[in-house]
Amino acid sequence: MDEGNVIFSSAIHGYCFGVEDFAVIYAERLQIPKAELNAALFGDFYISGGKIKGDAASRGRKTLFSQLILEPLWALHHCGLVANDLPKLIELAGKLGVQIKSRRVLDAFDEAVRTWLPLSQACFRACARAPSARTAFHNKYRMQYLLGNKKEHILSNAIEECLPSGITVVLVVKLIRMEGRKFAICRVFSGKIRTGEELYLVGRKVTHTSTVIRLRR
Repeated sequence: MDEGNVIFSSAIHGYCFGVEDFAVIYAERLQIPKAELNAALFGDFYISGGKIKGDAASRGRKTLFSQLILEPLWALHHCGLVANDLPKLIELAGKLGVQIKSRRVLDAFDEAVRTWLPLSQACFRACARAPSARTAFHNKYRMQYLLGNKKEHILSNAIEECLPSGITVVLVVKLIRMEGRKFAICRVFSGKIRTGEELYLVGRKVTHTSTVIRLRR
């Protein structure tokens, strides 16, 4: 968690954050080093006397995650989505350093959380930290996992070389069905994807017959 490999998000309201976002927010205020706070924000830790201490659950104390992250979010959600209290929402947002211009409570809520915890910032940071496709498979176990533990897979060289001019190899991370069509979220490991190309679907259980799909814009 403290490595920045987990983020929390609300797609419908357009906000996103990792624990390090709150480490930045609270480090100066609490006079605790950012790295120390970042490492403790998602664990069984609480703060007392300006110091981080462990065993929050056994001592009946609120964890840092609950106190510093969840409670402010819950307060904003309650004002904006439950109580529909615009003045209180504006007041809470102001305490978080966010000035709201919207005068409709639902719009004001979205403005508050999007300004406070911008989705683009956390998502871009997570993408930037993802291992490069060129170096990700230096670890042989990653390659074996990707290719179904086949030692001499036809695609292994292309993935290792990771050349724009190589065979097009794309990993489909998630498939979304929408309005009668399928959209794939992918990561390119070799080659390039172009509109109109034919691609072959290769699963872990490779058969002699492959499914062909044609890319559409």
